Amino acid sequence: MQRAREHVIRRMTDANRRTKWGRVGDFLHYIAISVSLVVFLILYGIHQADTKQPPGLPLKWLGFGIMTVFVFGNAIRYSKPFWRWPKFWGVLALFSIIHFGLGFFVVLRLTNVSLIHFAIATPIEYFALTTCLGRFLNKE
Repeated sequence: MQRAREHVIRRMTDANRRTKWGRVGDFLHYIAISVSLVVFLILYGIHQADTKQPPGLPLKWLGFGIMTVFVFGNAIRYSKPFWRWPKFWGVLALFSIIHFGLGFFVVLRLTNVSLIHFAIATPIEYFALTTCLGRFLNKE
């Protein structure tokens, strides 16, 4: 288990920084993500104006989406050696069902969710996911 964890940490520090083209690829990905985000926000603003909704973003859903991307994106990215294992995807699917079920329940019930709630919940959920992955995947 320790060896797998060290491999994940090593991959985190070496991710795409070895070659010039890796850095260029990362830069192009960041540009694509930024342009997509700006286009989405503009279209969302136009939609709100057309439907006469009050200005503002639904921060609780935006925070939940960012939390989801961070937790699952990092777990998938840094677990590349396990991508071929069906057990990895099974644990990830089970965890995502729990994540979305509890997340929708909590976010729908609360009227005001500040970003500090997501700042507290995101690392807790990320460490819970990586711990679950480590326990289930290292039994083989």
